[in-house]
Amino acid sequence: MDTSETYIKMCEKATEIQTSQQDMGFIHGDYYYEPASRNWDIIYDSHKSYVYGIPLCIWLPRQDQLQEMLSLHNLWAKTLAFEFFLRKEGSYDIKSYAFQFTSMEQLWLAFVMKEKYNKVWNGEDWVKEIE
Repeated sequence: MDTSETYIKMCEKATEIQTSQQDMGFIHGDYYYEPASRNWDIIYDSHKSYVYGIPLCIWLPRQDQLQEMLSLHNLWAKTLAFEFFLRKEGSYDIKSYAFQFTSMEQLWLAFVMKEKYNKVWNGEDWVKEIE
């Protein structure tokens, strides 16, 4: 699980995802980061719902949670869409957008943000992609 400073920043800036998680609340196995304590943690006990609603708490979605966010019909469609995302402009060029990410969580978060909200990571924030 990626708990790097970069992933935390990417998650914090993904306000669409943070808002949807706050509506649902945290559950057993969720990772979160509290900037006030500068510490990340995992919810082991579903009764720790007191974390829910704390505005400074940043949800760090796992790779499986990110994959579930896509409404593609089946695994095959999801795989093809992910491959297309990786092969942007038809190549696996080392300078392509996807190669800036250093973990699968970062890569899948970028894919989710692109697919659902047409946003890309510029190193500081999620911005609308100009097509």
